[in-house]
Amino acid sequence: MHVGKNENVALVLHSDWNGWATNPSLFNNIFYAEGSAQVSYNTACQPDRVYVAAPGTGKSSVNLFDSNVYYGVQAQPDVRGLTRDPLFNRPSGARISRQTASGYRLRAGSAALDSGRKATTTAAASFSEPPSPEVGESNRAPLKPPVAGATNE
Repeated sequence: MHVGKNENVALVLHSDWNGWATNPSLFNNIFYAEGSAQVSYNTACQPDRVYVAAPGTGKSSVNLFDSNVYYGVQAQPDVRGLTRDPLFNRPSGARISRQTASGYRLRAGSAALDSGRKATTTAAASFSEPPSPEVGESNRAPLKPPVAGATNE
């Protein structure tokens, strides 16, 4: 999840929708903030449907954060979490379309490559590729690096 400059975003917003979540799992994500971002919970909802948020997970319980990357944002309790630049290709260059998503491709040398939580099914897939028959280490991002000789466009 990318938060651009001059933006203030609740990356994950825990809320009471007729009961707080139990056992939510967030794994193999990259939380990348150039602006202001946090994991938060809803404390109130204003008449214009805008949430008032505070840092943390609120009354949500047994929250599992596993193998995520936290860059520019406060890390959560995450035993295998990373807190370094994931080395995106051009994170601020992507726009609202799948055609520009290559800006989120990981560059060679990224610590997020092949270091994520192991896939437990054969349906594991990246954003840009079909399901993989392999079960094993996953990238902590939706796009794999390009094949040698391929362009990053």
